[in-house]
Amino acid sequence: MNWNDLPNIDDLDVLTERDEQCLKEIKGVLERHNRTRKFGITLLHSHFVLNDDEVFLEHTDAVARTLVSRPITITEIANKPYRPTVWRFDGLKAHGCSYCPTDKDGDHNGYKEPC
Repeated sequence: MNWNDLPNIDDLDVLTERDEQCLKEIKGVLERHNRTRKFGITLLHSHFVLNDDEVFLEHTDAVARTLVSRPITITEIANKPYRPTVWRFDGLKAHGCSYCPTDKDGDHNGYKEPC
């Protein structure tokens, strides 16, 4: 699943009191499970339309201190290791919609070539 069904960033309201209450409850759940240093919250939104066979893959350049997410086709990473970094919870189960490349052991210092 990709981001196409999400609202454009310009169509989303600023944080409301109801949003703040929800975030407070989510924080409480993360605290109870001792996961505040592993998980956070992201604003699900779109900036442009992805093709049905595309997902976002993050590329990091530690020297230049940059992080770029760009759409790639799923087939481009089909035989390469990656891990989800953003999940959606609006389906039957949590599912990734943005990914980060890894090496064969699951470490982030995996493949860095542009996709």
